[in-house]
Amino acid sequence: MARDAKSFLADHPLPEQPLPAPDIAPDLDALAAAKTPAEVSAVSPTASWTPRSPP
Repeated sequence: MARDAKSFLADHPLPEQPLPAPDIAPDLDALAAAKTPAEVSAVSPTASWTPRSPP
């Protein structure tokens, strides 16, 4: 398989090191601060919402 893709990989080299992971801290902070289903959907359309107990 690698032999068959040699020409392709020569034209489209891949990075030697993995790309760094994106910083999702702002997304997690916004999701933690969300208080309504609409706010959760604004941050992540696939996240589910569960009401939090007051501190």
